[in-house]
Amino acid sequence: MAPAKAARHSVPAIALATAGSLGTAGSLGTAGVPAIGLATAGVPAIGLATAGHRTMIGRVHYVYLLESETDAGRKYVGSTRDLKARIVVHNAGGNVSTKPFRPWKLVAYVALRDQRRAEEFERYLKSGSGRTFAVRHFV
Repeated sequence: MAPAKAARHSVPAIALATAGSLGTAGSLGTAGVPAIGLATAGVPAIGLATAGHRTMIGRVHYVYLLESETDAGRKYVGSTRDLKARIVVHNAGGNVSTKPFRPWKLVAYVALRDQRRAEEFERYLKSGSGRTFAVRHFV
């Protein structure tokens, strides 16, 4: 009997960045965006995205974690297709939930190709175990 072949699984593209990889003053440059892995404090993520990630930007759904600069410990999790514009909206007071605690800084974000998976990950991060996960791995 021939040995069974290992099954190949399709893994969605994931990009994760933490504040340390965002460039100066919280800018969201395309260079230096980690392609895979969870970056924790003092531990760099694995690999760097190349032109392939930049071409994927229009189809990416972001799940992001913000932290209030005025209310220590206040966090906000959201999702969007345009991360830069969404952060501007939060800091301009365009979101009822985040308006009283402006300004906000981006702590981490995850880029997913699949909108459904992005929404599921956002819901998870808003749950009790998801908050613990975010604090342990992103903050």
